[in-house]
Amino acid sequence: LDKGFGFNKGFAAKYDLGDEVGRGHFGYTCAARIRKGARKGDAVAVKVIPKAKMTTSIAIEDVRREVKILKALAGHKNLVQFYDAYEDNENVYIVMELCEGGELLDRILSRGGKYSEDDAKSVLVQILNVVAFCHIQGVVHRDLKPENFLFTSKDENSQLKTIDFGLSDFVKPDERLNDIVGSAYYVAPEVLHRCYSTEADVWSIGVIAYILLCGSRPFWARTESGIFRSVLKADPSYNEAPWPSLTPEAMDFVKRLLSKDPRRRMTAAQALGHPWIRNYNDIKMPLDVLIFRLIKAYIRSSSLRKAALKALSKTLTVDELFYLKGQFSLLEPDRNGCITLDNIRMALTREATDAMKETRVQEILVSVLYLCC
Repeated sequence: LDKGFGFNKGFAAKYDLGDEVGRGHFGYTCAARIRKGARKGDAVAVKVIPKAKMTTSIAIEDVRREVKILKALAGHKNLVQFYDAYEDNENVYIVMELCEGGELLDRILSRGGKYSEDDAKSVLVQILNVVAFCHIQGVVHRDLKPENFLFTSKDENSQLKTIDFGLSDFVKPDERLNDIVGSAYYVAPEVLHRCYSTEADVWSIGVIAYILLCGSRPFWARTESGIFRSVLKADPSYNEAPWPSLTPEAMDFVKRLLSKDPRRRMTAAQALGHPWIRNYNDIKMPLDVLIFRLIKAYIRSSSLRKAALKALSKTLTVDELFYLKGQFSLLEPDRNGCITLDNIRMALTREATDAMKETRVQEILVSVLYLCC
């Protein structure tokens, strides 16, 4: 097996590796300090992945893809900042921002298991924002759980950062993935059915939201197979405390994230427009890839179906209209309220990172819509 990645050499000359701060699926993370240059003495985090553990071509490709995704998604405030990747004969070293505030899991445990609704909103807005950003780029995280969110500092109001893209993958519009990955308590039903896309991440956020609000897991069993059975068959309980004392909007929010049918589940962008959360700290709704799927489906519809959809549009709820109006304004229609292919192209260009180039989201959506017209 060729275990050369073409990453930079000379890691040891540039960094002093310190104590271990965490362990992931394939490697471990240490604190480190920069030895020289303008940033001499600055603290960073280094994920060390031993090449001895890369026993298959798939494992090698996973590491290559993790670095590619971290590089491609750079720039979002709730994403751990990627600095560089190095390698030597023994290891791959991924150098990132050091988050010193600990895991979201530790904060949940230190609070005795549950958050107030407002404190839960503060966490979930940050998670939804970064996940909506990943999804419009065509990246699915596939391992969202409280251990994979770190606070930048010990401060109560510290910013939250998503980490560990080791199981993440690029996914094109309308593509489905089929490998079962992730952590048992947070895995979506459709992942177990081996046919899923970005909606699987939203399920995981639903599990996190449930835990934040009530302090227990929605699906539980003593064995992994038991947990999977529970995820597929059982419904979360909303009868025990504190659920009866929470607002109906909070319960509806969680239920709509934990819909077993991914087509009925809210997207991350839709969740940010939900009544429970949308008025929290001037949330800006992000562009949602679902809108392009809806436009494509409409353009491809028969005249009878279009007439039926027009009639149904008059029955939309206030919340559905709020979301659709938000998305419509993000496409920047002209003075006559019309959207052209150029509007769609420009809206996607504003969002574009290198990840979007990898998944060809822009190219595929625009070409499909063009063919439909």
